[in-house]
Amino acid sequence: YQCGDSIGIVPENDSQLVTDIIARTNIDGNKIVEYKKEKYSQYELLKKKINLIHLTERLVKQYADVTGHDIPVGRYDLFELIQKYPVKSPAQFEEILVGLNAISPRLYTLASSPKAHEGEVHIIVAKDIYQDAAGQKRIGLCSNYLSGLKVNAKQNFFVQPNKRFRLPADDKDIIMVGPGTGIAAFRSFLAERDATGATGRNWL
Repeated sequence: YQCGDSIGIVPENDSQLVTDIIARTNIDGNKIVEYKKEKYSQYELLKKKINLIHLTERLVKQYADVTGHDIPVGRYDLFELIQKYPVKSPAQFEEILVGLNAISPRLYTLASSPKAHEGEVHIIVAKDIYQDAAGQKRIGLCSNYLSGLKVNAKQNFFVQPNKRFRLPADDKDIIMVGPGTGIAAFRSFLAERDATGATGRNWL
């Protein structure tokens, strides 16, 4: 990677939420189903592959069509739908399950320098805690997932290049303004300039 690039991380859903969904729908978590031409157990789909929160209005309508419930237009979490508008059978839920969207990768600008931090990638993450329209406390999926990782845990990620966001020539002065987690790239820039002995002046 280069300074200015990001990494993409696909978070996993909360284990308790997955267990609750399986309990509510009576599906067999070990049953193998096809999703986007790949085979997964239903537990693996719920845990690692499928987005369970803030379903789009299209998916909510799809849920309503399959279950026969009259559901007001809006965005819902899957568990919320299951609680308010239960499925009639495990088979019905399986039909819904394979039609849901995959979890989207979250991109984090790298806060490390390949010259200063060889073999490492650093990111800066603020745990996203907020209230939804109903006043319920919510926690961002990926920031919550990352905060729960154990030391030495394995994590898949990919590098997302950003060719339009690079350090200028070593002798150029730079001014960097990065509020909050926006400081990530500039931490990378400063570490890189320090490691390479760049002569340009730096204001953060």
